[in-house]
Amino acid sequence: MAGIIKHNISKKFLIVKMNSSTSKEVNGLIQYMNSTYVSGSFLKDEIIRSYLHLTLLKLFEYYNLHDSSTHYTSSQVIVNKFFQAVEEHFVSKKSVAEYARNLNLSEGYLNHVVKNETGHPAGKVIRERILHEAERLLIYSDKTISEIAYQLNFNHPTYFFRMFKKYIGKTPKDFRNSYRKR
Repeated sequence: MAGIIKHNISKKFLIVKMNSSTSKEVNGLIQYMNSTYVSGSFLKDEIIRSYLHLTLLKLFEYYNLHDSSTHYTSSQVIVNKFFQAVEEHFVSKKSVAEYARNLNLSEGYLNHVVKNETGHPAGKVIRERILHEAERLLIYSDKTISEIAYQLNFNHPTYFFRMFKKYIGKTPKDFRNSYRKR
């Protein structure tokens, strides 16, 4: 399994298993969009929009050529439901056990299935979604860091600061300042 792309379409997830060359091509396009974003080019929005369009076309082309009669395994169905649940509840539910309970699975089995299908444990998927939202709020909102911590349902801003610093490598304040200087 060279790569898995998950995409939220009307609250359903589409999983495209790509071969190695397609995966490298799509990853290259995504990396180019990222480097364009941080470059500060005055045309970056237009360039990113064009590359995103190209990336989506490439995925749809691959999907239509290789997966026109998609049959999902039970593991893929579980992962789809898990990703959908994370997207809907990442603020209120932070533990794998909560998601497993809602999916009527054991925590160990959910972790096993998610790791086999995505390469990452379920806890990391949840954490990355929380961190992605934290980054988005730090960049695009004027809320204080404490307000963001409480919005993301942390009991105390200190827990948010520690988690953010541990996994992002910067304090929330430093992260925000690095984007505001651009």
